[in-house]
Amino acid sequence: MIRKSVLWTLLDLVFLIAFNLIFFIVSGLTHTISVWISYTFIHISYVMLLLTPLFTHNNKTKFILGMSISAISYIYFMIDLTCGIMFIIFLSDKLIIPLIVNIVLLALYLLLLISVVLTNERTNTNLQIHEAEMKYIDKASSGLENLSIMIDDKNLLKKVNKAYDIISASPVHSDESVKSIENEVLTIIDEMNEMFLTDKNNTYNLIDKIIYLANKRNAILRKLNK
Repeated sequence: MIRKSVLWTLLDLVFLIAFNLIFFIVSGLTHTISVWISYTFIHISYVMLLLTPLFTHNNKTKFILGMSISAISYIYFMIDLTCGIMFIIFLSDKLIIPLIVNIVLLALYLLLLISVVLTNERTNTNLQIHEAEMKYIDKASSGLENLSIMIDDKNLLKKVNKAYDIISASPVHSDESVKSIENEVLTIIDEMNEMFLTDKNNTYNLIDKIIYLANKRNAILRKLNK
């Protein structure tokens, strides 16, 4: 793991070392302000490219307008590098144009980057909420499905299938007002799977309770969503 990190660090440093060697060997140490501006912004764009993983960490949706955050950073770096080299070669005595172009490029990049990050954060939050809401339906349906495999009583199986149909067709969007009902349903299903083989009679009562609670939850949610 440490070796891998060292190799990645060395790989990241290749451009900086190569660029600076060529820059100072070819053009020396004395430069105009315009050249130093382009030099600085090239390094800023490369640092932003290296920092891109920090913005994509734990993001499930990293795309906007068909481009990933990494692609946006790479495009910004390549444009800034190209413009920087052109300014150093052809506009070394001009201050305003390199300064304005570099500031505009950086501003556009930051604006797009922040927009993407905020969009991703909002999307991730919505995904987390959706996954939490699906937990009740998925877990309850799975528990009832497992229970149905062990049942050989046709009447009881009908009740279990009825409960399964009600829960699997339940509204996905949940609400704090029904959390206690959802937790109670899940608890009962877990208990039923554990005690089914030892107390089948009580299973009838529990499955009736599940059907009642599931219908109650759905009625509350439908009323809230009107």
